[in-house]
Amino acid sequence: MSEFSSLYALQPQTGQRLRHEFGWLYTYEGVNFAGQHFGRGEDGILYALTEGQFWKREATE
Repeated sequence: MSEFSSLYALQPQTGQRLRHEFGWLYTYEGVNFAGQHFGRGEDGILYALTEGQFWKREATE
């Protein structure tokens, strides 16, 4: 999948690599009880991922 779309449309699985529309790369960690998505950045920090922005799956190595 090469086009960017919402997290809802992607339905990412834990461990998948996601690229933000501005180029940042995250490893998807999951979603909490409130529906907030989380991903670990290349710096090792856990970040809340924004549903309203656009993402795409990144090919794994």
